[in-house]
Amino acid sequence: MKDSARVVIIGAGVAGCGIAYHLTEMGWSDVLILERNEVATGASAYAAGNLPHFAENPLVARLVSESTRLYPELEAKTGQATGWMKSGSLRLAETEEQMTDYRRHAAKARALGVPYEVIGPQQTRALCPLVDMEGVIGAVWTPEDGNIDPASVTQAFAKGARDGGVTIRRGVKVTGLRPTPTRGWRIETDQGPVEAEIVVNAAGWWARQVSAMVGHHLPMTLHQHQYIVTEAIPEIAAMESRMPMLRDMWAPLYARQEGQGLLCSAYESGPLFMTPEMLGDGLADGPLPGDLDRSSESLERCVRRIPALGEVGIRAVVNAPVMRSPDGEPLVGPVPGLDNFWVATAFIGGFMYGGVYRYLAAWLAEGDPGIDLWPFDLRRFGPHITAAYTAKRIGKRHSASTDIVYPHTEPKAGRPLRAGPLYDRLKAKGAVFGVRGGWEVPLWFAPEGTEAADKPAFGRTNWFGPVGEECGAVRDAAGLADMGSLARFELRGPGARAALDRLSAGRVPGETGKVFAAPMLTESGGVAGLVTAALLDEDRVQLSAWAQAETCLGDHLRRRTDGDDVTVENLSGASGCLWLVGPAARAILAKLAPENDLSPTACPVGSAVRIELDLVPAILLFMGDTGEVSVQIHHAVEFSVALYGLLMEAGADHGLRDVGLRALLSLRMEKGWPQWGVDLSLHTPAGASGLDAMIDAKKPDFIGRDSLSTVSSDKHERLVCLAVEGTEADCSGLELVCRDGEPVGLVTSGGYGYRTESSLAFARIAAAAAAPGTDLTVEILGEDYPARVLDGPLYDPEGARLRL
Repeated sequence: MKDSARVVIIGAGVAGCGIAYHLTEMGWSDVLILERNEVATGASAYAAGNLPHFAENPLVARLVSESTRLYPELEAKTGQATGWMKSGSLRLAETEEQMTDYRRHAAKARALGVPYEVIGPQQTRALCPLVDMEGVIGAVWTPEDGNIDPASVTQAFAKGARDGGVTIRRGVKVTGLRPTPTRGWRIETDQGPVEAEIVVNAAGWWARQVSAMVGHHLPMTLHQHQYIVTEAIPEIAAMESRMPMLRDMWAPLYARQEGQGLLCSAYESGPLFMTPEMLGDGLADGPLPGDLDRSSESLERCVRRIPALGEVGIRAVVNAPVMRSPDGEPLVGPVPGLDNFWVATAFIGGFMYGGVYRYLAAWLAEGDPGIDLWPFDLRRFGPHITAAYTAKRIGKRHSASTDIVYPHTEPKAGRPLRAGPLYDRLKAKGAVFGVRGGWEVPLWFAPEGTEAADKPAFGRTNWFGPVGEECGAVRDAAGLADMGSLARFELRGPGARAALDRLSAGRVPGETGKVFAAPMLTESGGVAGLVTAALLDEDRVQLSAWAQAETCLGDHLRRRTDGDDVTVENLSGASGCLWLVGPAARAILAKLAPENDLSPTACPVGSAVRIELDLVPAILLFMGDTGEVSVQIHHAVEFSVALYGLLMEAGADHGLRDVGLRALLSLRMEKGWPQWGVDLSLHTPAGASGLDAMIDAKKPDFIGRDSLSTVSSDKHERLVCLAVEGTEADCSGLELVCRDGEPVGLVTSGGYGYRTESSLAFARIAAAAAAPGTDLTVEILGEDYPARVLDGPLYDPEGARLRL
C-alpha cells in the first residue's frame, strides 16, 4: 500500500471522491483515499438522490443549481453514468402563510437565476394529476429540479479522480491518527501506517469517531431515516414525461418517480438515534430493517395525498442512517486547534451539495474557497456542543425541510444551556431570550401584563413596539443590556501589543488605555473578525466579539500568534459584560465612582479605563458603535449580580431601563455597523466588506495585507447600508435587491431604526450598484420598495452625541 501522500482523504463516499476529483482538476494528483469498505457504500449507497432548489439557505440553492449542471458534465467527461434525470418539482401549500413563505423564497431564487414560480391549484393539478388536491391552494414549481443515482455519481467522481492520478485503497480501516513534527499526520491503519501533509475526514457515518482520534468532538449525530419504493403505478407508466418530484408540508412527505413507481418518504414522528458501532460492517449487505410502524400516521396522509400509493405494493423499504449537525447544515473546513486536519461531513442529501466539493478543494489547494461557506463552516459552533445537545437540537427537525421558517425564529430545543448569572432575574422582569453561540441572550423585555414570547410573523410583530420603547430610552436617558454572551479573549505576554498590531488590519493606538475596532483578516483577505480591542497594557490586550465568533476567532488568534511570545486566553463565560448605553451613562457611573473623572474630556469615546464601581473592579470601554455613548463594563462573572443591582439603583433617577439585543442591533444599523457572522464572515473579501475606513492598506505589516493588492473592490460585491422606503414589513435577511429591475444582490440583515424612523438593511450588492445615493429596490414579501444606498451613518453622522 502507498505509504505517503500529500493529501489523505478518509472515506470514499461522495464527499471524499468529490473533493479528490476536484483536487485533480487543480493539479493535485498526490492524493490517497482510504475506504474501510467499498467505494459508494455507507450513506452514499442509500440516499434518495433528490436535488430540490427550494432551500431556506441560498448557499444550498446555489450549490444544488451548480450540481444539476455538474453531473451531466461529469458523466460526459468520465463516461460513467450519474443517473441525472430532470423532472421539476412541486412543493404544495395548504395555507396562505405557506404561500407567503413561497413568495418570500422567490426573491432568493431570482437572485440566483433559478427558475421558480408560485402557481395556483389548477396549474398544480395539471403538472401532477396523481395529487389529490383537497386543501391545496397552490404550490411552488421549480422546473430545474431532478434526481441522480447516488452510487453512480460517487463512482463517477471516483473514476474521474483515478483518471487524474488519485489512488483509492479499499478495505483499509483507519485505527489512529497522530501529528508529526512537520505539522503533517501519521495515519495508522490495519494495513500499516501512512504519512500525509493534509488529512481530510470525509468518513461519513464514522466521521465523529475519526475526529475523536485527534481529540476533536465533531457536532454530528446519526438517526435512521427510511423511504419506500413502490411497484409500478399504471398512471406513471402511462405518462409521456417524468412525474415532478412532490413535497407536501401537511403529510409531511417527499415523493419522486423511481422507474414506473414512486420513491416516497413519510417522515417519522421522531428521530431514532444510533451510533456507528450499531452498523457492524457499514451495511455492506443491505440497509437496516424497515419499520413502517414509526411512519404509519404520515404514510396514511401520503396515501390521502397520492391515492395511487394505496393501490400498489411496496417493492422495497430502505432504512439507513443520515448524518445531522445541530442546525442541519454540513460540517466543513479546518478543525480548530489542529494543523492540516479538515472535515467534510454531515451532508444530509449529500448529492445536493455536489457543487461544494470544488470549493472545498480550492480551499485546501489555494487557501480560499472562493465563495462564502460560513453557513457550513465547522467553526460556527461553540464549545458547548455535545452529542446529547446535537440530538436535542435535531429533535423533530429531521423533517425541517417541511417547516415554515419565520424571520427572527429562535431555536427552542436544547435550552437553556449556557446562561449567565442574571438569567433568572431578567426572565422575571419579562426578558424574552434568544440564543447566540449557545448563550441565552435577552432579546427584548415584554411590558408587564403581556406575554413574554415572540409571536411568529413575516411582518412586524408583538416585539416591535417594546423594542422601540427600549430604543427611545437609550436615546433620551439610558439602557442597560446584559452582554455576557460576548466572546472574549486576552493576549498576554511581552509580545501582546506586537501580536495585536500584526493581527489588526487597522492602526493600533500609540498609547495604552485605548479601545478601538480592529478588523482582522486571513492571509487570503477574508474578514476573520471585527473585534473590539482594548489595549490595557503593553503586555495585555482584551478582545471581544459577538458570541457566534468564539470558536472561529479563538482559532484565528491561536494559529497566528504561535511563537509570538504571547498567550491567548479564552475568557468567554469567565467574565461578564454589562452594556450601559445612552446620554445618562456617565452620570450613572459617576454615582458609583465619585472620585473618578468620567467626563467626555477625561474619558472620550475610545478610552479603556480600569476602575472600581462601588466594590466591583471593572474595565470600562467607551464606545460609539450605537450612536450614543456606549460603555461596555467588563468584570469578573461573580460580580455580575451585584454590579447589575448597583447600576439599576444608580440609574433609577436617570430613567435607566433594561434593554435587549434587538434594540442594540437597531442602534448599530442606524450607525452603520455591520455584524460579523451575519453581514460579514471569514469568506467575505476585505475589498467587499465595506470596512475601507477601518482597514489601513498603507500600514507596513499585517496579516492579509498582501492580499489587498489582488482583491479589487470593483470585482466583488460590496456590503452597503440601505434606507428602504414605504414598507411596513422590514427586511430580515435574504431579500432581493434590484437596480432597474435587474438583481444586484441580497440583504444580509435588516430592521427598523426607531430613532431615525427608517427601515434599514445591510446588503451585499454588485460593486457597480454600490455608489452612495444609488436608487435601488428591495423586494419584501413579494412587493418592491424603493431603497437608497447610504453614504455613512443615518443617525448622528457628525458624532455630536458621542461627545456628551
